[in-house]
Amino acid sequence: MSLDRLWSFLEARPAGAAVIAEWRERCGEQLPATESVLHPTQARASLHPALTPGLPPLRVVRHRDGTIVGVCDQGRSERAVLSPSDVVIHAVDPAALRRQLCAALGLRIAHEPVGRLPGTLRIGHWEPQPALAIPVVLVAVTTEAAMLTALHDLAAGARKPPLVLTPGRAGWTVQARAAADSARATLVPLADVLVADGASWKATDAWDGYRQGHLVAAGLSTPAKQRAAAPKRKRASRATALDGLKRELREHLRAAKAHYHATATRGRAELLPRPTQQDLAKRLGVSEPTVSRCLNDEPDQELKVLWASAEDIDLVRKYRG
Repeated sequence: MSLDRLWSFLEARPAGAAVIAEWRERCGEQLPATESVLHPTQARASLHPALTPGLPPLRVVRHRDGTIVGVCDQGRSERAVLSPSDVVIHAVDPAALRRQLCAALGLRIAHEPVGRLPGTLRIGHWEPQPALAIPVVLVAVTTEAAMLTALHDLAAGARKPPLVLTPGRAGWTVQARAAADSARATLVPLADVLVADGASWKATDAWDGYRQGHLVAAGLSTPAKQRAAAPKRKRASRATALDGLKRELREHLRAAKAHYHATATRGRAELLPRPTQQDLAKRLGVSEPTVSRCLNDEPDQELKVLWASAEDIDLVRKYRG
């Protein structure tokens, strides 16, 4: 089962703080797998979700006799009687999140203080071979400036090029990707590499692709060594590359269309540069020849249309994906 609702929540509110009713509303059936990284705080909510989904939140009122109720100032829903536990704010516990990520992704847990959200969490190290420890961090922030600061700090402080986990791709702006490339870091969306298995988490095949791609892109391994070390993954990586390329190009076209309209309002519409085959290979954790074969040899018409459209400003303007 996907954990996409958790990652979407952390992208929007990296502190990950809400009453349990809101966590339940946002995560739905994914809540059992999410609760393992939540902890109650000393904070109490001033708002509580309405009992009927879609209605405005209720204002929390505490009476002198100790009773707690939620009232709708707009008069659109009835008063709700709340218990003290209903208004306790539960937040993502960075230490618990680190433990879950290390267990699911096969990492050696970091000994340093974990850090705070929003911000950069020191998760652990991936050790593909003896004497090679690649740092893995989680960056969960809401602004481009904060993302760039985090990436620049990582470039300055990491001994080895890091794997940078993010909840999703919302913060992957052109500038952020350039900063990651400059730091020889690989951005990894947790939404792609983790799924729930009951109350626990497990890694998807995409995690192996991102890791192996990072070794190649960061100059820590060669494609030949990679293939020798993991021959069974070659076919799976190529099979998933087509879907990954289409996903990346759809996202690029949406960003390019927004860029077109933003620049057009300033008097001159501009075409957002299409990602190179090297860029796409790094994002997907596959080799550049694999990307080239998918674009040139594989009989996938949709992929070819997406690739061509990304270089045509008129097709970008008309894109409806």
